[in-house]
Amino acid sequence: MLNRYIVLLNGNVATSDIDKTIADIENAGGKVTHRFSAMKGFVAMIPEPHLRVLQDSRNTAGSMINRIEPDSVVRIDS
Repeated sequence: MLNRYIVLLNGNVATSDIDKTIADIENAGGKVTHRFSAMKGFVAMIPEPHLRVLQDSRNTAGSMINRIEPDSVVRIDS
């Protein structure tokens, strides 16, 4: 199953490393739907097995991944 996630990366990550991470997601059957320009990161539909790979890599020393959060709609009631 594909779920949509926001993946935020550390500020010192090289563009080539971001491109490789995106290619890995797409090769695993996922799809990047938006790439941020103001910060390093993207929104992607990520298959569950590959999501676990990304989460595991986030927990290693020197990981380029800062956060992985489910994408959702946020509303403010006035």
